[in-house]
Amino acid sequence: MRKCKICGAKIPVGAPCCPQCGAVDLQKEHFDGHHVFQDSLDHMSGNPYEEDGYAPEDIRQNKGMALLSYLGILVFIPILTSRHSPYVRFHANQGLLLFISSTLLQILTRFLHKLADLSFLFFGFGLASKALNLLSLLFLLMAIWGVINVCSGQAKRLPLIGKIRLL
Repeated sequence: MRKCKICGAKIPVGAPCCPQCGAVDLQKEHFDGHHVFQDSLDHMSGNPYEEDGYAPEDIRQNKGMALLSYLGILVFIPILTSRHSPYVRFHANQGLLLFISSTLLQILTRFLHKLADLSFLFFGFGLASKALNLLSLLFLLMAIWGVINVCSGQAKRLPLIGKIRLL
C-alpha cells in the first residue's frame, strides 16, 4: 500500500485516487517497480503539494472557494470552510502567504513613510517607501496570476513565496 502525498492516508493498490481526500495518484510505475514519473516530478518541483495531483471533480466543485483565496482577507473563508478539498487547501495556502506578505509590506511601507515625514534631513526613507510601493505592485500581479490559475483549473506555486507551506 502507498501513502497519499497530500493527506497521508493509505491508498489501496490499483486505486486511481486517494479514498480520503480524492487526490489523484501521480505514481506511474515502471515495469521494474520504480516510480519514474513521481521521482521526476519531485525532483523538478521539490514539492508534491502542487501541479496536477488533484481530482478533476475536486477542481470543478471548488473553483469558487479557491478563487476567494486570492482576494485579500477573504482567504479565511476557504481556510475555515473547505479544509476537505486538497485543491482549495493548496490555493488557500498560496493566498494566505500572499495576504501575510502584502500586509507586512504595507506595514513596513507606512512605517518608512512616517519616518520620511518626520525626518526632513534624511532623503532615503522617502525613496525606500516609494520602492516598497512599487513592490506592492508585484503582489497584485501575483494575486492576478493566482486567479488565472484557479480559473484555468491549475495549481501552480506563486513566484518567490510559493514554496512555503503554512496549511
